[in-house]
Amino acid sequence: MGKYNNWYFYLIAKAYRIFIRMLIAPLVTWKSQSSVEDGCTAIIGLCSSLPWILPANLRGLRLAKWPELKEVIIVVDRFRDDFFASFEEGMMKEFKDLNIRFIYYGFFQKTMADILKLPYVNSWLSWCIAIRETKTSSFFIQDYDALLLGDVLSARYLDFKESKSVFYAVSWYGEANGIVKSDNLGVTFEAFVDTSWARSQKAIQIFNRIGLINDRPVDFDTFLYLQSRYSDISQRKAVAMTDGGLVHPSQMISQYTVYKRRPGHPWDCSALVMIPFFYYVSGQQDIFRKALMNIRSRKGMVIELLADGCLMNFENLETEHLNRILDLILQGFGGLGIPLFEDFYNYGNAFYDLIETPAQKRLNFFKTDHSNSGSCFPLPVAER
Repeated sequence: MGKYNNWYFYLIAKAYRIFIRMLIAPLVTWKSQSSVEDGCTAIIGLCSSLPWILPANLRGLRLAKWPELKEVIIVVDRFRDDFFASFEEGMMKEFKDLNIRFIYYGFFQKTMADILKLPYVNSWLSWCIAIRETKTSSFFIQDYDALLLGDVLSARYLDFKESKSVFYAVSWYGEANGIVKSDNLGVTFEAFVDTSWARSQKAIQIFNRIGLINDRPVDFDTFLYLQSRYSDISQRKAVAMTDGGLVHPSQMISQYTVYKRRPGHPWDCSALVMIPFFYYVSGQQDIFRKALMNIRSRKGMVIELLADGCLMNFENLETEHLNRILDLILQGFGGLGIPLFEDFYNYGNAFYDLIETPAQKRLNFFKTDHSNSGSCFPLPVAER
């Protein structure tokens, strides 16, 4: 069965996606000079509405840093204004050991991204700009809502090179958008990719596409069509990340972007609960307390969680989804050696109270009194 129940809906979706592809295709072209050197580049697409997730990203990369990592390219979905000039300088100073480089959208890139307001356009555009600027033979896609927890990349990079893969993922994409795991198409987050292979076709071939796999209608996510049509199955590999080496809520940035576009509209929301965790790891150690105050001052199920004008509606939040996200946060704290503390305890319970979760369905941690514990995570407080 594929993603679409009938060919009419398939053709409508395909026509719409073709239209989007026509609009954005000119936004990124590869440089004529495509020579590369040995090593790897980490690429990050920064969501400018959530800049304080970046330090957490970079701290994770620092923990996972291996000798072949030559550079980190960060593409920002806006112009370099006064805020980002100051922000960039701070990041360059704090993470000079990572050799980071900031790149910003040009006029036409930002204009089109602002008109379309589609998260998957921004991610494709940011990644392709970074790929265009990559100087190494391979690159590593550091997803903006994923956090590395230790030395988990060195062995993976060695296996990637020895396997001679062009795409080396943490898992196969499956059970979504008509695609199944037996299609052997790798997910993008935390993937190693061969640079020459990625630039062997036009950048638009990396973008999302509606098409067929064995006459089955599917929606190819970013990089999936390129894998499907321009690589052999022997050139793709998926190896699970070491247990405890990664926390990844998935869709966190997309959900936030939806609420920026449609404030207060009921939508998927569970991953948003994890944003304060990233901010905390980035150095904002009072973020859980502030978020708790915003939860308590809410209007109905709509919460301005970060006090940034983004109104999030938690009407669709369910206990099983909340448990998953809070468990990921607990894994993150454990992996980083952060003791649990009262502000987080109260924050988690506030969400349980919001959706009226009975005590027996709450995570065991939240049944315990942690009122005497405090945070001793040694991070600088991020400037605001």
